[in-house]
Amino acid sequence: MNRDILRQLVVKELRESLSGLALGLFLLGTFTAVAVQSRLIPDQIVIVILALMSIVLAILWGMSPIGSERQQGTMGMLLSLPIAAWQVLLVKIGVALACVLLPVFLSWCLFTSLAGGRELENAFINQAYFGMGLLNVVCLIWTICLGIRQPSEARVLMVVLGVFFGGWALLALISQLHLLPTSNIRHLFLLTPIGLLTFCIEDSFSAYERNMVMQSMIANALVIILLFVYAGYQLNRPNRTRG
Repeated sequence: MNRDILRQLVVKELRESLSGLALGLFLLGTFTAVAVQSRLIPDQIVIVILALMSIVLAILWGMSPIGSERQQGTMGMLLSLPIAAWQVLLVKIGVALACVLLPVFLSWCLFTSLAGGRELENAFINQAYFGMGLLNVVCLIWTICLGIRQPSEARVLMVVLGVFFGGWALLALISQLHLLPTSNIRHLFLLTPIGLLTFCIEDSFSAYERNMVMQSMIANALVIILLFVYAGYQLNRPNRTRG
């Protein structure tokens, strides 16, 4: 019984995601093909632009799974199904992850086939796209979980942008006021989702930087787990979260 409901929920999410998936495939795929063939900008800059584009797409995807259900008033119906709230959340996150990562995978296939080894080593290209994928996963889950209590997609976007830009502003303020040494500021930056951009920028790491990147990955994984637990808890609060 539960498996049938979960299967129907997955089909529903996939059907509602097709147009957005097609848009993501078109945008990242077209930009990758045109940029690497025209050679108007260096390949490494192309990767950075692709990473930033994918972040925007991940945040836009994260607005929809919960925000659209609340806006349409259908969240209460989903939570009344004979499955746990965390299972509903897991299905929504899983389908959204697939729709976010497929365009990145297409871009990687195009980039390696058209420009692999031309200006950048294949090892760095693989590293950069690995970091891009991680960054998309983190930004998507942050967006979904931080917006779990918001009544619309617009409110989800406002909250997420407030958290992201507020965090950057706080780090910039700490840096400008010299409240912490520069090395500590860099440490804090690497512990944020945007710290994963270092995969797409730096083609080699010192032993210290490798340690920092590993800490960034671990920190982001722990934060994702905490956010998922928080979101699952909030979905079980009918007075604040249901449809």
